[in-house]
Amino acid sequence: MSLAQPPEPVEIKLRISELYKALSKELGNRALGLAVWSGSILARYLWEYWGPELRRQGISWPRFLSFLKSYTGLIARWAIDGSLSWEQLTEQVAEGLRGSRRMGLDRYFSQP
Repeated sequence: MSLAQPPEPVEIKLRISELYKALSKELGNRALGLAVWSGSILARYLWEYWGPELRRQGISWPRFLSFLKSYTGLIARWAIDGSLSWEQLTEQVAEGLRGSRRMGLDRYFSQP
């Protein structure tokens, strides 16, 4: 599965960061997940680019969301504290998606 790297969505990064700053005053670390997942804006952005290929590979929108949830911490590192580049984030997510495809029944049918 080949997933091209989409352009960095700077406006989404800024929105997540600003939302975290606003929410963290009252919620502390609980604000992290809320900021990252508010409106699923990053997930929708990635699905816009990767969705057609992921659907061909049998990955649905709900499965993609479920998968991406485990990357909340990495998304926060990219959007909130800047310790992860967009390239690193998308490569790690894409690599994980390639691996997750082999976790279902298809792994048994694709082996020689």
